[in-house]
Amino acid sequence: MVNYSDKPQLAQDLNETNDCFVRALALSANISYNESHGIAEELFNRKTGEGTENAESTIRSKKGRNYFQHRNIQLEDVNHTYVRRDKKVHALNIRGFYNRYGKGSYLVLVNKHALAIVDGVIQDWENAKKHIGRTVEAAYRVKNNRQLSIFA
Repeated sequence: MVNYSDKPQLAQDLNETNDCFVRALALSANISYNESHGIAEELFNRKTGEGTENAESTIRSKKGRNYFQHRNIQLEDVNHTYVRRDKKVHALNIRGFYNRYGKGSYLVLVNKHALAIVDGVIQDWENAKKHIGRTVEAAYRVKNNRQLSIFA
């Protein structure tokens, strides 16, 4: 699997910035940076050098679900909350999410940032320690069913 700890060559060639969602999607779905970049442009109307806005609502929309299903990529919503002793529901931070969901591939959205957790490794290229305490706004278990269809 590709590790995007260094800026991908294609991102450098495109003079790309603010591409954390593109990288996180590529890692969690095990697809190329180029394919992920195309998805972000087509489905999320992402412009080069700008972040991916409204990712959560677009993924949850019928259009988003159909788009990923058509490409044999499954994004399953994951519970990212817990109940404290005071009986109030709170969202997990990245550390808590990682501890709960160590196995598998996950696309994790926090405020104005996205990262991937793949088989127990946090893939975050902006210094993971900086984001470890941030609150998870949405999280998806990602399965690339294209790999499975070869043997079907």
